[in-house]
Amino acid sequence: MEFQVLKSSKIFILPSYNESWALVVCEAMACGLPVVAYDLPVFEEVYKKGMILIPIGDIDKFAGAILKLLYDIKL
Repeated sequence: MEFQVLKSSKIFILPSYNESWALVVCEAMACGLPVVAYDLPVFEEVYKKGMILIPIGDIDKFAGAILKLLYDIKL
């Protein structure tokens, strides 16, 4: 069921400020989804590409990245 929901989605959003490895990000990427998340150190270590990383706490940039992905089909 989880993968059906992911595969029917356009993007994956992870607004957490505190994550470890975040397996759900890997699952979303495996389903072909771009991921928007806050720029946590672990993400740069584990996920080299496929994520849009936003400075922690910058809600406006976070929302802007989501809207950009939703409206720009090329992305």
